[in-house]
Amino acid sequence: MPKVALAESLADWESLIVNASVHAADDPELSQHLEELRSILKRAQETEALRLRLNADRQVATRTLGDAKAQGKRLTSRIRSKLKAIHGLDSERLASFGMRPRRSR
Repeated sequence: MPKVALAESLADWESLIVNASVHAADDPELSQHLEELRSILKRAQETEALRLRLNADRQVATRTLGDAKAQGKRLTSRIRSKLKAIHGLDSERLASFGMRPRRSR
């Protein structure tokens, strides 16, 4: 079965509802099916709008997280640099801060 884009399906449903509604009075079952399709169409449109909002929110969150990570990386570097200045480049205490002390030869 070929994959059909959501927009194409929604447009098809809208068109069918409009065109078939002319004959809804002729058949109660057709009328019922059209009402069900209207309900499904509305739910699909609302769900698609929600999906798009969530996707936009995810993109914003990803960007915000990337910014926080970059800021954290810069601050980590500054802090480690200060700790090296305080304790010296060959101090064993640097290991407790996640750094390797410089080994003498």
